[in-house]
Parts: sequence; structure tokens; C-alpha cells
Amino acid sequence: MPKVSVILTNYNYAAYLPKRLDSIVQQTFQDFEVIYVDDASEDNSVEIARHYLPERSSTFIVNERNSGSPFRSWNKGVQQARGDYLWLAEADDWADPRFLAETVQIMQAHPGLGLVYCSSRIVDAQNRITGETISLTDDLDQQLWRQNFTMHGAQFCLQYLISRNVIHNASAVLIRRTSWDQAGQADENMRLAGDWLQWVKILEHADIGYTALPLNFFRTHAQSAREQVSQDFSDIVEYYQVLHYIAQHFTPSADTMSQAFEELFLRCMARRPKMSSLSHRHTLQQLCRIVQELGQYDPGILKTVLRFVRAGSKRKLKRLWNDLRREKP
Repeated sequence: MPKVSVILTNYNYAAYLPKRLDSIVQQTFQDFEVIYVDDASEDNSVEIARHYLPERSSTFIVNERNSGSPFRSWNKGVQQARGDYLWLAEADDWADPRFLAETVQIMQAHPGLGLVYCSSRIVDAQNRITGETISLTDDLDQQLWRQNFTMHGAQFCLQYLISRNVIHNASAVLIRRTSWDQAGQADENMRLAGDWLQWVKILEHADIGYTALPLNFFRTHAQSAREQVSQDFSDIVEYYQVLHYIAQHFTPSADTMSQAFEELFLRCMARRPKMSSLSHRHTLQQLCRIVQELGQYDPGILKTVLRFVRAGSKRKLKRLWNDLRREKP
């Protein structure tokens, strides 16, 4: 039985796939299997993967139709996995040859860890390094991610994951299989926040480890799902669902949750520079849909939207606010 199951998920990343595959087969830790999951790519990705990967130690899953969610591919891969640890290696990223050796060693040294992850270098479509993920969390803690650490899972969720997904890239994570099974499969109804929710679910029952070694190369480019901003606010709905899960399964204070919801809303709206030109009616409809889908009412969030909508007079602002209150579930 292999120690690690590498679940390589891909959709139309033929241009990036050779570098990803090289970084897998060149790992210094070699006790692994590869499960390649292709979500109905329209390029020659499958051909490239079959060329690189030996049939005897690899499993190929090729969807006939695109599933619509990367997390369905995760679950398909995990179902076929035989290893003690799972590496969700996304096709457009790549890894340092020491990634598995370092993360497996940490896992073995700390049996209570549900997942361990590493620092990442951020790269663009041309493989140029543009930054590091440690800079993305300086507003939360300027020291924590610059050193190795282990932490209770609940503490990490309440201090950091409640703010945003600080585990920026699934490719940087090694997961204990038993912890994945305890958490349950990834949410296939999500398109953007399924990874964030899965980390929270795993850390509800296990601890987390981190190495400051930048062993992962996290690619950002125009085609990646994380760069897409949904015009129907579905991204905000997913992000709020994660916070709602934290509120239900952990013990944050009401003030902490209110602040988390508001800060999340501010970040999401900041990515929408044209939001201020939306009509009152459209804004009202979308916000009410979010409230209904979440099954909860948070007046702090709905007040915040008024900062982003040019509603004109105070009378119109008051009317919008009253409409939102009337249409709450």
C-alpha cells in the first residue's frame, strides 16, 4: 500500500501539466500513487498525463462531462485513494522536490495533526515568482507564518480561518486520510469555497501543522476559478456558508462573528468596482437571496452594503434598508 495518494485534478491545463507532473515524479519521497482526475478537458491533457504516468502505479479517472465543481473531482480521487495521506495536487501548480518528504515527516512526528501545509511562492502564467503567501496574512499576524508551528485545530479556526481562507492553496496541503473521512467529503455544491470549508471540517476534530519552507508554487492566472468574480453574488453566499458552519460548530462570540461577516463582505465588495452603479432593485434582490440561502439575518452586513451603493438621498437609503428588513426570512 502506498503511503501517499497524490490526487491530481485537472481541467484544460495542458499548458501547465508537464511542469506539475515533473514536480510529482521528481519528489524525493517516492512511496506514493497518483490518481489523475480529468474533468472533461477539451485539450490534450489526458494524453500528456498518460505519457508521464506509469499505468502500474496510477489511476485515471476521465469525466465525460464537466462536473461544474472542482470538489467533485477531489471526492472522486479520494474514493480511489489507498494511501495514509492525501495530496490534492492541482494541475496548474507545482511543488519543490522536498514537499512530500517534509510534510510526511511532520505528519509522522505529530499523530494528532489532521493536515499540514507549507508556505507557497506565488507565480504567474509565465512561471515568474510574484510574491509569497506569508505576505497575505501580515494583517493577521506578522510572525506566525514565518516559522514552523503546530496548533489546536479549533484555535486555528477561531483565530485565523474565521477571517478568511488562510490556507491559500490546496496544493500546499497534506491531509491525513482518517481526518478526511471523519470530516466527510468536500461539498460538491460549492465552486469556490469548498476547500476553505473542508479545512474547517477537518480541524474541527484534529490539529494543524505548518512549515515555513516555501515548498509549493501557487499559480494565479486569469483562467483560475479563484480569479473569477461571480456577478450573482454566489461567491459571497459560499463564503458566508463557511462562516455559518464555524458559528454553528465552534464557540465564537456574537461580536466576533459579526465582525467576521462584515470584513468578509467588505473584501468581496472591494473586488467589484462597478458595484456602485448597480440599481437598488438588483442589489436588493441579490442581498435578500443571500439572506434566504443562509437561513439567517445579519443586520450588520445589510447595513454595510449601503456604503457601496450610491442610493442617492437619505430617503432612498432608508427605503432600501426598510425593504431589506421586510424581506428577511
